[in-house]
Amino acid sequence: MEDKDLRSGVLELWRDSDRISKIKATGISMEPLIKEGDEVIIKHSGVPEFGDIILYNGSDGLVVHRIIGKRIDKGKTYFLEKGDSSPVSNSIPKEKVLGIAIGVNKDSRIIYFDSRLSKLIGKAMALYSLLSLKILSIYNFKNKPRYLSALFSFPRRFLTWVLRVSKG
Repeated sequence: MEDKDLRSGVLELWRDSDRISKIKATGISMEPLIKEGDEVIIKHSGVPEFGDIILYNGSDGLVVHRIIGKRIDKGKTYFLEKGDSSPVSNSIPKEKVLGIAIGVNKDSRIIYFDSRLSKLIGKAMALYSLLSLKILSIYNFKNKPRYLSALFSFPRRFLTWVLRVSKG
């Protein structure tokens, strides 16, 4: 059994407990809020809401993304998730959610996601993600990369500004 399978199995067991775990982030889909190497703090209980960042078991391993929607189909709950700097979203069953991110350790400085301001920023990011996906589905930007770049650079610039201001 590989380390990632073992870690995933332990996190499955911890689902719906009050345990807290930390996982090291890989990839760039949640930049600039969560960068490669940052430690994401996960609470393995609670009900995820619009704008929350969740940990779930994806097809290629553990994924940390933001919830941008929810639907119920035949009594089964699904979350629409998306990385803040990614143009792609996925629908995942509620059963795959392993926990909710409650903070991130960035260079020995912890940013918590449970304050009113953090919740508001999370909801704003989720709303922007939904709107950008809607714009992509309505208009054909495939031949206009300049517009795509502008559409997906706003969240990165906004979160960079928030992180810079919060350091002061």
